[in-house]
Amino acid sequence: MKTVLQLKSEVGGRAKACNVANRELRARLLKQANAERIAGTPLIPRMLDYMTRYTEAFTPLIDGDLLLQGSPGLYWLPPEFWKENDAFGGDIGHYCADYASLIDHDLPEIRARILQTKPETDAQAQVKDAYLRTYDLFVTYLNRHADAAEAAAETAEGESGENLLRASRDIRFLTTHRPQTFLQGLQIILLAHSYLFVKPRTGTLTFGNLDRTLGELYAAECAAGTLDRDRALEQICHFMLALSRMDRDTQNIVVGGSDEQGNYFENDLTVLFMQAQTILHLEQPSVSLKIRSDTSDAVWNAALDLLATGGAMPSFLNDSVYIRALKDFGFPAAQANTFCNVGCYEATPYGNTFGGTISGNVVLVAIFSKFFAQEEKFETFDDFLAAWEAYLETHYRTVLVPSYQEKIERIRTTSASIFLGLILDGCIENLRLPEDFGAEHNIFSVLFGGLGTITDSLLCVKHFVFDTHTDTLDELRAQVAQNYPDGAVRSTLRRYAARFGSASPESNALASRQATFYSDLVARYPLHELVTATPALFIFTGDIWTDGLAATPDGRAVGDHYSYGAAASELLPHRDTTKVLLSTASLPLQRFPIGAPMTVNLMADLLKTEKGRAGIRTMVETYHREGGTHIQINIADPAVLRDAQAHPEAYGDLLIRISGHTEPFTRLAKKMQDALIARAELGC
Repeated sequence: MKTVLQLKSEVGGRAKACNVANRELRARLLKQANAERIAGTPLIPRMLDYMTRYTEAFTPLIDGDLLLQGSPGLYWLPPEFWKENDAFGGDIGHYCADYASLIDHDLPEIRARILQTKPETDAQAQVKDAYLRTYDLFVTYLNRHADAAEAAAETAEGESGENLLRASRDIRFLTTHRPQTFLQGLQIILLAHSYLFVKPRTGTLTFGNLDRTLGELYAAECAAGTLDRDRALEQICHFMLALSRMDRDTQNIVVGGSDEQGNYFENDLTVLFMQAQTILHLEQPSVSLKIRSDTSDAVWNAALDLLATGGAMPSFLNDSVYIRALKDFGFPAAQANTFCNVGCYEATPYGNTFGGTISGNVVLVAIFSKFFAQEEKFETFDDFLAAWEAYLETHYRTVLVPSYQEKIERIRTTSASIFLGLILDGCIENLRLPEDFGAEHNIFSVLFGGLGTITDSLLCVKHFVFDTHTDTLDELRAQVAQNYPDGAVRSTLRRYAARFGSASPESNALASRQATFYSDLVARYPLHELVTATPALFIFTGDIWTDGLAATPDGRAVGDHYSYGAAASELLPHRDTTKVLLSTASLPLQRFPIGAPMTVNLMADLLKTEKGRAGIRTMVETYHREGGTHIQINIADPAVLRDAQAHPEAYGDLLIRISGHTEPFTRLAKKMQDALIARAELGC
């Protein structure tokens, strides 16, 4: 059999024809579904019809050189298509199905659970029927893969033929039995993950702690002598290669952390999943590591080895702070202890939560700009600050909350994740779809973008208007409104050093006040009785795509970037990584379980010495000890990035982290490349 590195260069090309065929099938069926929508066919029958037609006609992705068959295709369609064919709404994604249920139980047990339910309404009866029909469709989906693998084996030679026959037997076995081998466990997870993507407009699905989910299968096989670490590593590599063949999306594998009782969790797989990504250097699946104060040296060494490959993996999650945050939001301790990060770094309980963790944006810079443009007079900075917070609260209550409630209702009435309901705890028992609050927990996250820029704007107003009287408020308003016609004014503002990120007590206190106020807003105005609203300090790439966004009184001009995540803005002078990290860690980050990301850019040479590796470990541990929740590290030399921008053909394997997922640098838009180069030059 070929090595995994040989396969890495081949599997994507082999999958292309299959992906194209299934994309074309999807487009054709969605046009039919849109016609049914226009004709008045209700949502659930329309989705069932689409799923049935797809399951009967799709092309299984079979590759005799891979140990696992099937792949989540996604089959991306352009925005123009959806404008003309609005057959189904999107569900936002960002959830983690209960893959462990597919390891601990056989598929017929799912059917038995459905049959045991007793509908009390016509709507529940309709959902029960939909769940039973979708169960049958998933079994058909498995059998079609088994049939295709068996057919391909007839013309395959040597190991490929044997592998295809073994895969066919395994998949048929999994239609009636729980997995008995580690490879079978990977196979059922892969095919279930694939089938989730059959539903249109689904994206960003997370696996959770696969080291925990698959740990017992791995240990049992090792004890029986039928598996060892090297063979398991090869099987994990094949699993990741199968995932890498999809069009594109963020898929996250989590390792490490705590068990349900809150004790330290680690096994061989914790290291092996990181080692597989170290070998393959893939853009996806992403790997995230939960860090505790007692995380072992072996796990740390594997993490640093992976980091040295330059793909900015793993991201480092502060296990204890995330757990405390989820408990504070009312999630049970055992579920908080075993949280998963869905998408990039958004924490939710595992297997029982309909995520929606990138649901509602609060572009603070845009709102502040409108507030600042008003002609109201203020005697003191405290009056100004109170007026800003009152303005933001009014805007949040009267404009944003109704828009979020409308979005929740739109998702509920236009999206139907029927298969997800089979493997998301609570949905079968409640006989409700995930979008209709069937899961045990439902989340709608509110994302605040630009904390650092807002803090700096407030500090500059305080210093230059109210403390030193360098400018009047009207004079500063005029400069900001006209995008700083007086360059000297802008330069003076930009030189102000006591910004957020300088570790000054005043800036840290004001940033903490703002962060607390934002999280209190979300708590003060519930969105739905069955939905937990959770705040975050980021808008994914919103800090970069800022064309036309008004200037702010910190010296930021029209269209300039605003501050990323929970970090300092790019305008912070005399930048010191330690101070920036300590400033961010001083925020009340336990109030933001959905994410408060921090990115640090380091040079590759640091990971070539034991001293450098120890320094990186100390940096992460210190940041976490001080209260930081999440940190990711780009190994990015600005000179290399600039050369890659000029000569993309020479850098096809250059990966870089974007907020919480990894992409090839040369595939990014120039505006995104420029922003990442600027961040690399700043360091953090």
